[in-house]
Amino acid sequence: MLEDERGARQGLASTFGDRMKEVQSELDEQKTKRAAEIEENQRLRSLIQKAIDDYRVKEESYRAKMDMHGKSIQEIEKKLKSTIDGTVTKTLKEAESEKLRFTRVADRVKELSTQINSYMGKFDEIKEEMSDNSRKFEAYQ
Repeated sequence: MLEDERGARQGLASTFGDRMKEVQSELDEQKTKRAAEIEENQRLRSLIQKAIDDYRVKEESYRAKMDMHGKSIQEIEKKLKSTIDGTVTKTLKEAESEKLRFTRVADRVKELSTQINSYMGKFDEIKEEMSDNSRKFEAYQ
């Protein structure tokens, strides 16, 4: 009887040990998956941050160009005032050209702003997903 009980205990211990190994294996697998997800999320964050930084650089460049454009508009106005006697048509054509370039630049900035807003939306989705994953992991623990 003692041998049967000892055998049953050893069987239970062996089964319990095997199950613990399976659980540990599952935990290790989930840990690996989470590490990969975290790495991917970090990569996406880096890409988004790079896009934001690129946008800021382009925005600063745009502002500098706008300042230069403002100065060129002032110069055009001075020319217009000083050459009213017959060069008005020529000056108007130059102003239209500047206006067209300005419109193109403004359209490009609007497009870039839309792209950045899209990236920010995606970043918020990723951030929310990470929070959900974190909560799930904590609940699992």
